[in-house]
Amino acid sequence: MKRFLIAFFAFCICIGNIVVAKSKNSSESYALKRGIEAYENDEYADALDWLNKEVEENPKKC
Repeated sequence: MKRFLIAFFAFCICIGNIVVAKSKNSSESYALKRGIEAYENDEYADALDWLNKEVEENPKKC
């Protein structure tokens, strides 16, 4: 029983860490989303403007 509880808690901790890591990585800024959307719609000038804004707002991510 003791081994089961230890394994269960370890499993819960691992799942919690995975969920937190995915939520941090999946957070895209508004400017990045709009830049990608504009690029996919062949609106290259708008895409460039949005992506430049993203670089200004989040220089460490680039």
